[in-house]
Amino acid sequence: ADGAPAGPADPDLADAAAVLCTSGTTGRPKAVVLTHANLRSNVEALRAHKAWDDHEVFGNPLPVFHVYGITVMTLLPIALGGTVVRIRPTPDACLAAVERERVTRFAAVPAIFALLNRQRERGSYDLSSCKSWICGGAPLAESVVDAFERGFGRHIHEGYGMLEASPGISWNLDDRPFRRGAVGRPLAGVEVAIRA
Repeated sequence: ADGAPAGPADPDLADAAAVLCTSGTTGRPKAVVLTHANLRSNVEALRAHKAWDDHEVFGNPLPVFHVYGITVMTLLPIALGGTVVRIRPTPDACLAAVERERVTRFAAVPAIFALLNRQRERGSYDLSSCKSWICGGAPLAESVVDAFERGFGRHIHEGYGMLEASPGISWNLDDRPFRRGAVGRPLAGVEVAIRA
């Protein structure tokens, strides 16, 4: 009434927050609608799954049009009051950003970890700030894990999710025992069943 622009409306949790496309593993990619409730619930489950530090710095070489980049590497750090550092997905850029920005959590897909393994100058970077090297988005080959452990002296902590599950399902975190090759324990509010 006074001519001032209206502020943003508070969305209903049932409202659509994002429409993303699946990878099309069973045919053509399909659009999936995620609601504010889907994303909020998943972020809360990720927060509850680990004892996070007071200020986390997430190094993110992942695209934010992918649900992994949106949820784990953008919404989660924001919910934690942390920092998100966008990184160009090249080995030098990733390792330099971890050192320069004192990244505490770095997440990527297996292809990026395979590239990091081929970085010959990795020993010249100070990576001591990074507590978790997190992988998801595709199956992680044991050879990539072996090479990373040899070259960096750290384990890659895998997670599993799918867009249709809103998206996180399980995560293998560094503060709990894990079995190599496993994708972790289910997140809070997620039921997992194995069916033959």
